Amino acid sequence: MRVLVGVLMWVAAGLALACGATAAETITFGTDWKAEAEHGGYYQAVATGIYRQHGLEVTLRQGGPQVNHAQLLAAGRLDFNLAPNSFIPLNFVQQNIPLVAVAAIFQKDPSVLIAHPGQG
Repeated sequence: MRVLVGVLMWVAAGLALACGATAAETITFGTDWKAEAEHGGYYQAVATGIYRQHGLEVTLRQGGPQVNHAQLLAAGRLDFNLAPNSFIPLNFVQQNIPLVAVAAIFQKDPSVLIAHPGQG
């Protein structure tokens, strides 16, 4: 068994060396709003080079009130987009726009309405 594991390790090392260095894949990622705490991990990964260490050259594009990242994604100007709600991918399906929802970050919408006690 040890011999088999050793052989497999040498084969894997040889394949890794044979692949050589490749250019980083360029990715444009749109956030759902202007830079804020919830996006900190994305910006930190760019700043510290984590994406680059994994072969990705990531450009972040901020969202905002006049930015329609859903349209930019559908038009191919963004590679990935952080949608502000689950209805956006459902709208894409309804309109036969060929996009894929990769993950739901929240199981329930985190938006809430908060008021002081005794108001309204």
